[in-house]
Amino acid sequence: MVAQLLHHLSNWYYNSSSSDFIRVLSEAKHKNEAKAAAAAADSSIPFSYAHAFHVIKSALHSLSPPEDGGIFYVSKGANTMDISRSVFPVEYSRLRLDAGSYATMGVGLGYAITAHEAYNGLAAEASWGTSSRKKIVTIEGDSAFGFSSMEVETMARFQMDVLIFVINNGGIYFGDSNSF
Repeated sequence: MVAQLLHHLSNWYYNSSSSDFIRVLSEAKHKNEAKAAAAAADSSIPFSYAHAFHVIKSALHSLSPPEDGGIFYVSKGANTMDISRSVFPVEYSRLRLDAGSYATMGVGLGYAITAHEAYNGLAAEASWGTSSRKKIVTIEGDSAFGFSSMEVETMARFQMDVLIFVINNGGIYFGDSNSF
């Protein structure tokens, strides 16, 4: 059976330039990227996720380009986590942790501690070598931060250099607005 498949498919190759599916997908990608860029440029108050994440991403990437693989991202909080997956690129495997599809609450800062120890702790040098030290960045919604904020004490006690961004969802969801 395999020999027959090899015989019949040996000269076959996929040409993406003639695929209507790839063309439509590419057009949708460019349209979505343009829409995302416009949203990121909108600095009206209160900030949207798009603009807040744009400011954070610009600062982080100026310090550590994504192609260097120097940043480990942790994100937690419903929309904060979901949107950050598409905004903050990860060029290498094992550089992101979040609550996943089932959105387990309260894991964000614990994950940041775990990532710090995995890449920067005592055992990391033996496992990864000294060149693998990572900047640990966690992006949390305000409620997600509240679920595990006491972990900041652990980070401070063990002198973990973890950068924590807390996104005020109330502002993003217009919860601070007087309009309703």
